[in-house]
Amino acid sequence: MNFSQHRKKIIPLGVFLFLLLCLINPAHCLIIPPDPFESTDRFALLNPASDGTVTQVVVKAKAPGPDSLGPGELWALLQYKLPGNSKFFSSASNAISIQGLSTATSTLIELDFSNEPMPGDAYHRTLGIYYQETPDTLPLPVGEYRPEQLLVSPSGNAYQTPPPPPGGTLICGPITFLREREAPKTEQVSFSISDTTGPFLLRLTNGTSDGTQRVSSALVKLNGSEVFRPSQFNQNVATLSRQITLLSGENSLEVRLRSAPGSFVTIELFRLEQHACPVLGLHSFIRSTGKPVEETITFDPNPQFVGPFVLNVTSGNPDGSNRVDSATITLNGMLIFDPNDFNEQTGFLSQVVSLLPTNTLNVQISGAPGDLLTVEIIGYDNTPPSVTITSPPNGATFNTSPITISGIVDDSSSSVMVNGITASVGPDGSFTVDGITLVGGENTISVVAKDSCGNQGEDQVLVYLKTGPEGPSLMLCAEPFREQHPTPPGEDCSQQSFGRYSGVVTGLTDETAASVTLQGILMPDGVEIYEQGDIFWGMREGNFFWAYVLIPQVDGNHPFTAVVTNPEGGETEATVYFIRDTVRPVLIVTSPPNYLVTSNPNITITGTVDDPEAVVRLGYSGPVIPVVNGTFSLQYTLRWEGMNYLDISARDPAGNYSFVYLSFTLDTIPPQINITNPTEGKAVNTPTLSVTGSIIDQNKDTVTVEVNNGSPQPLTLVGSNFSGTVTLNPGPNTLAFNAVDKAGNSTRVTLSVTLDTDTPAVAITSPISGAILSGTATITVESTDGTSGIGSVALFVDGQLQTTLTQPPFNFTLDTSMLTSGLHTITVRATDRAGNQAEASVSVTIDNTAPLVAITAPLSGAVVSGLITVSVQANDAISGMASVSLYVDGQLQATLTQPPFNFPLNTLLFSSGSHTLTARGVDNSGNQAEASILLVFDHVPPAVSITSPPSGAMVSGTITVTIEASDSISGVASATLYVDGQLQATLNQSPYNFSLDTSQLVPGSHTLTARAIRRSGKSSRSKYHHNGGRAHQHRDYFTSEWRYYQ
Repeated sequence: MNFSQHRKKIIPLGVFLFLLLCLINPAHCLIIPPDPFESTDRFALLNPASDGTVTQVVVKAKAPGPDSLGPGELWALLQYKLPGNSKFFSSASNAISIQGLSTATSTLIELDFSNEPMPGDAYHRTLGIYYQETPDTLPLPVGEYRPEQLLVSPSGNAYQTPPPPPGGTLICGPITFLREREAPKTEQVSFSISDTTGPFLLRLTNGTSDGTQRVSSALVKLNGSEVFRPSQFNQNVATLSRQITLLSGENSLEVRLRSAPGSFVTIELFRLEQHACPVLGLHSFIRSTGKPVEETITFDPNPQFVGPFVLNVTSGNPDGSNRVDSATITLNGMLIFDPNDFNEQTGFLSQVVSLLPTNTLNVQISGAPGDLLTVEIIGYDNTPPSVTITSPPNGATFNTSPITISGIVDDSSSSVMVNGITASVGPDGSFTVDGITLVGGENTISVVAKDSCGNQGEDQVLVYLKTGPEGPSLMLCAEPFREQHPTPPGEDCSQQSFGRYSGVVTGLTDETAASVTLQGILMPDGVEIYEQGDIFWGMREGNFFWAYVLIPQVDGNHPFTAVVTNPEGGETEATVYFIRDTVRPVLIVTSPPNYLVTSNPNITITGTVDDPEAVVRLGYSGPVIPVVNGTFSLQYTLRWEGMNYLDISARDPAGNYSFVYLSFTLDTIPPQINITNPTEGKAVNTPTLSVTGSIIDQNKDTVTVEVNNGSPQPLTLVGSNFSGTVTLNPGPNTLAFNAVDKAGNSTRVTLSVTLDTDTPAVAITSPISGAILSGTATITVESTDGTSGIGSVALFVDGQLQTTLTQPPFNFTLDTSMLTSGLHTITVRATDRAGNQAEASVSVTIDNTAPLVAITAPLSGAVVSGLITVSVQANDAISGMASVSLYVDGQLQATLTQPPFNFPLNTLLFSSGSHTLTARGVDNSGNQAEASILLVFDHVPPAVSITSPPSGAMVSGTITVTIEASDSISGVASATLYVDGQLQATLNQSPYNFSLDTSQLVPGSHTLTARAIRRSGKSSRSKYHHNGGRAHQHRDYFTSEWRYYQ
């Protein structure tokens, strides 16, 4: 059995559940929660010791205020009276330490009174629970319990319920309903069971088994139908029971108590043994002479019957005679028994069958005349007949006895008894019983209807028989207090009125009334009454009497009874009631919840009110909202976007008001999603991805994300920000973010994310490894990635980042001048958009050092002429020499690419004078270096002459030959004297005076020649000739000679 239950308050009734009332296997007490004090924080359980004194109290305590209480101590104080003493006594418990009290959930507390026990005969008991944070702080009350809220744990069987009925199994309860010190209230208990196959019995136990705390008036309903009426209760009624039917699904039990505070009833629900009875009664089929017998019966089973249905066949007589040895039985065209099932030894057959709303039974018998079969179909009926007394009505008054009782039962086959007298039931279910004798005063008329299966239905009414002489007429009315003078009763006379402190009773009798009393106070004609009993002020004025009465200051129905008597002793009594009700109606809006946020301006507001007489309105004085069976429904249109405020009020006839203030938000604007991670098109290299973002909405509720149309995954929403993680598939992924606000508005944003775990391809295509670089070099890189694409390529030299490119072509410009010359490693690192990286490297030589260049010949400053060789020495230790070029005065003359770097130079192609020779060397890295010298080109011979002796002179002995030599460009390096071509001497410094020993010459004509050599190495000669006694001078290109002829 699956059994669930919940409770709904119609009016808050003091209902307590305690396991002490469960005397059978607790597993059957399905409606009782494991904690016997659930939802009963206002009750306390007194546990007496063996001598009757109370030594322990068990309560459930909460923090009374809006805030929880911290560690501290709890203690309790019992106050009570003792018989024969009017003063109050008290007992204090021992203090216990607690860790704290919550405002939300109750804590089970056991309080020890063993040091100051409360006597067992104490009465008018109250209990207070107090909290102290420290012994120095003032006690804080956390619970107060009135006498009816103190439950005494039983000694003996005071609280025990009777044993289950024969064949009964407890399936629900016991449930105890307590009358509190407030206006009568109704408690509703809802429950459901999975198996509604009955029959079921509802049993009520009134008060304790010793006859105390019984209820004098109660109304019990099941699923809206009365089970027990107020007239069935009094102090002598210990138990009531009635067979019931249950609904499939939820069932509702309502209990309303009217009695003294502290009285209670206990209700239990039992499943009884099923009642098997005939669906088709016994039918006999007899084989006569002649042809075999064939008979057909058509029947409609009562809808109340349930299966399984069994078809029983008895063959022959009980003594075994006249048995059928061949027969065929079909039901609704289906074969049930064939001839093979019958023989002389077969006396009984049984078969489970299925029935239709209308059924056809066919029986064929073959055999000896006189053979017989008896057939019946058995089923189950668990529904009691419904019986109602239609006349007289409940509360009817009769002047004579006996009387006639009429009623109707829904199953005309049922037997009906009225007060033990069998009634005749007509085909339509109606019945009438005459001769029901009444006694003076109250009489109970009970009718019991029992069907053929033993199911029993009941009904009863109360009627009254007047005895003695007939009294005067009497109309008694109750009116609310008013300042106007009372007037005689009219058509608006009512037997009850609401009042809080006082009310007005008016009465009208006839001229036969000799005396009038109200609440037992005699009201003489024409005499005003002041402050007597319940009458504050009143008066009888002939047949009319009135009184302002004081209403007892306890909520409930307070009767005021008037009795009028005539001279013959006949009296008439009438009672009116003042209802003192200070309890506000309990108004609950069940849907939608307060602070609802919705996108639909049209909402349905439903709720309950516990007072059936309360008027529910929209606002204080707005339109009335219809209430049906304690529930109401209202169609309401929210007027604007944002917060909408409204209130619903409930006002009972006593003027008590309750309000429910509601706030609903109309939100038709969908939320805005801002995704901070990932961004659209992002690529990642790990499957687990963190997602973050924010929601812009006043009523944000949930955010989910779907990966590739998968199941929504909730994200954590803190304030406006959300976060979470998702798992990606390799390759492209679609993330769909869905934000829903509390109104149901939603926004969906999708973006693409790529999971790429492969590294990109990268290569340096230029320069190649081993290359020599200098100056500004271009590094060319090729890089690809087939999944997410290349995000960047970074260039590193010896591990140091130089620059990064994010777009192809990936051509890097490298200024090698910033690097030292020598071997370096160039690395490129490619990063794809997912963050995967790959590298490629080459080794290169950086050559930014100029080569060494020097002109080794001629020396700088030399004077040269003619064809000379310029020798240059150039080398480069890193990359080697690519070329050496010779420049004269900046003009390129020649370039050599291989050593030796010797350049022939024809100086005659240049003017005489100073010239700059430059050698420029270029290494294989393009580095250049220069070396320059200054040379003098001299193409003019020096001036030379023999100044002494003069040409043609006659000389002898040792003479001095004087030569003058000069050169304006390069100067004279030396002067040499020749005689007849034979070198005589050379002088390197002027004056050039040569000593010539002529004795060494043969006499005769001789030629003296002077040769001057300039510094560039060129020379000039002067010759003197002597020819026939005349001297003449001859000058050629390089020399000047003077010849002397003798």
